[in-house]
Amino acid sequence: MSLMTTPHLADCSTSVRTATAHAVPLAKLPDGLTFPAEITDRIWFDADTQRLVFRGFMSKATFDRLDRLHNDHSYQQAIDDLFRISVYEDAGPPKREFPNRLTGAVLTGMLVGIGSIILFLTR
Repeated sequence: MSLMTTPHLADCSTSVRTATAHAVPLAKLPDGLTFPAEITDRIWFDADTQRLVFRGFMSKATFDRLDRLHNDHSYQQAIDDLFRISVYEDAGPPKREFPNRLTGAVLTGMLVGIGSIILFLTR
């Protein structure tokens, strides 16, 4: 494994190479752990700040692959934490919001209509 160092990460996430990098505390990498070559540009351990860093959004497949690399509890907890803060969550379809004026006009029209019906029925 190549240890890559990054600038001090004061926050849980920061911008690195135009993608968000998420970091979680980890005292040290487990002995013998190496990250797959295809993703060493996205995950690294910063020994200076004792943080495990993941750049970008983590898919479930990537999480599963990283989680299986070692059975060390501290490492697996760090991977779990990274997954939680770096997974993309689709909020679903956007909520439809009406402009305040339109909403007010519709409500006013409805109230006037209801008032007219009540007047008609009470005659």
